Amino acid sequence: MSQPLGALSLGIYALIIEQVATNWCLKSALKALSLTHRSFVPLCQKYIFSSITIPCSSPKVDTFPDILQASPHLFDNVKSFTYDLDDTDPPAPVKARRNDNTVQLLERLQGLDALTISTPEPYEVRWNLIDARITDALLRLIHSLSLRSLHLERIRNFPKNALLQLSNSPNIKSISVSAVGIEDTAGALAPLTTIWPQLSKVSAYPRSAEAVSALVAGISPSNPSVAQFPHLREIFTEWEDDKDMNASHQLIGSASQLDDLFCSLSKNSMATFEGLAASILKGSSQTLRVVKLYTTEPDEDVDEPFLKSIPELQQLAGGKMKVLERIDMNFNLFLGDSDYSPKNLWKSISAQSKSLDDIFADRNAFPALRSISIYFIVSIFDDSGYENFTLVRQFHAVSKLIREKLFRNLDGIPTINLSFRLEMEWTDE
Repeated sequence: MSQPLGALSLGIYALIIEQVATNWCLKSALKALSLTHRSFVPLCQKYIFSSITIPCSSPKVDTFPDILQASPHLFDNVKSFTYDLDDTDPPAPVKARRNDNTVQLLERLQGLDALTISTPEPYEVRWNLIDARITDALLRLIHSLSLRSLHLERIRNFPKNALLQLSNSPNIKSISVSAVGIEDTAGALAPLTTIWPQLSKVSAYPRSAEAVSALVAGISPSNPSVAQFPHLREIFTEWEDDKDMNASHQLIGSASQLDDLFCSLSKNSMATFEGLAASILKGSSQTLRVVKLYTTEPDEDVDEPFLKSIPELQQLAGGKMKVLERIDMNFNLFLGDSDYSPKNLWKSISAQSKSLDDIFADRNAFPALRSISIYFIVSIFDDSGYENFTLVRQFHAVSKLIREKLFRNLDGIPTINLSFRLEMEWTDE
């Protein structure tokens, strides 16, 4: 610790430490670096303590008072904080002590950039059943002027007004919700006209329809146009049912400056992309540059999302999407044990792929289009316990044939880069 720095200045070492900190694989080396010289300690602590995760039931909570007393400056380095809730119920004295220690920590945190409040699967925690001192401290962090990113996960009865009051936060740029339920509670009301001045990204995962609808409708659910998103550029949305889908449509339709839209159907979802075009045309048809449509192991009628996406694209075509540059389509198809012949594979994909070729090849449909990615994973049911190598060869032959024969119009347009992949996977479910 007392060795001289050597020929390099402290500023150069600071840059080296910064590079180490930005490389996730090397981040553990920061502790070793902090031990090499006294001057390196504050430089390394800045990154070592920049992001911390605390499970509320962890014995680590018991160490907070000692750390706060011995090294209170360490908490000034915390910029990203994750608080993991759970439904464990320790003995009352232990629970009371840990709650006291948690409140001390939360009250000490200042200047957070990112905050995550989550519950590990498969649990969900009701906000109104958490110690009121902890929820008050968490709400103070949520509404702090420095906060730029908020992620809520697997929480029920989250207060609606607390969510809407985020619109008063001048720096909030990203909101992410996953399995979040909302409850109307008494207290200060959000403004009747909700304007999100800096919000640039919203991520909405399954079972968060209530939270998404609250963002869009403000305190007036009867008037979905009340919220304004002047800088919302990116939406990631994933839904598993009609509630998720309808809430996402409201959000998309309210974003007039959207640049990047990612729509995904969750595993075993029975929803489709039906109605997506109408919400895009209502909101951001003049600004949208990237559209991505993904499915993840849909259930039963698994070709339905693909089939339903065709009329949605047809509705968007015709020059309405003047700046759309990129479309990614990623679909899962399923062939049952009586359907996995090359003929049925061709039948499942060919007609709709030909429709895609016709839509995209019309230069007036999407005049700025430059990139198209079409990717199919074909799940083939087989409970024999081994791969059918004859079927594999037949599959690849059909895949090549589809690519050569069904996208001839697009292949003739040099300004459009087409990526088409057809892959197979075996499943016994």
